[in-house]
Amino acid sequence: MEIKEVTSQFIESLLLARDTNGHKYNFGHALLICGRSGMMGAAALAARGALRSGCGLLTVHIPEAERFILQSACPAALLSLDYSDVFAEIISFAKYDAVGIGCALGDAPETEHAFAFMLEKYKKPIVFDADALNLIAKKTEFQNLIPHNSILTPHAGELQRLIGAWENEDNKVEKVARFANKLNANIVVKGAHTSVFSPQGVVFRSTAGNAGMAKAGSGDVLTGLITGLLARGYSPLNAAIMGVFFHATAGDRAAAQFGQESMSVDDIVAEIRVWSKSKL
Repeated sequence: MEIKEVTSQFIESLLLARDTNGHKYNFGHALLICGRSGMMGAAALAARGALRSGCGLLTVHIPEAERFILQSACPAALLSLDYSDVFAEIISFAKYDAVGIGCALGDAPETEHAFAFMLEKYKKPIVFDADALNLIAKKTEFQNLIPHNSILTPHAGELQRLIGAWENEDNKVEKVARFANKLNANIVVKGAHTSVFSPQGVVFRSTAGNAGMAKAGSGDVLTGLITGLLARGYSPLNAAIMGVFFHATAGDRAAAQFGQESMSVDDIVAEIRVWSKSKL
């Protein structure tokens, strides 16, 4: 197993150029499937993260009854509306360059059915978070349908549901590496210093970030940011690495300004700075 530290110089080596004459359709269309009735905060935060990524278009699939919340919180986002109070609609994925799913999604039977349909029909890499990870852990047969090079973004509890308990940190790293190889997926292990495990056994470790980021909604922002970067044209591994870096450094800027106790998730969003070659 190889461990690489993610530095600003490494991130610079991954950057795509932004075409000066480009338009919104040149920079990717992301879809987020997030939220259920009464749980729109997670969807809004994920959308705000995606809108900071540089992607050209963002659509958020939510319950129709909750549309005014998203339109107010994220007027730049397009909406795909579900007739149900949960994710239940069978939708077409053809026009989207990247899909992220899971933030506050819930585990209703209708959601499980729609989730299974998505896994059967959508074959590009997907960003899985939160309740999408819990569905994968609950029904292990879903793991065989995960598109290769997808991105899983578990916190400690979700990770334990996926790979089981670990004895110590070394054992945890070994188990995550095996799971990433088994799924042929990239696994973002969130924590004090978030790491990205590639299917090939390379671990990309961030030294940025701080304890003030350990607040509800921070992970939703990261999911949206990674999904937007994937839509923007970055490879799944690079989208994961860059999303973690830009999210963590935004958290450090927020902490420097407000302190770790008082900084909010809104402060993290406001401090996200995604680079491109044209900016160097």
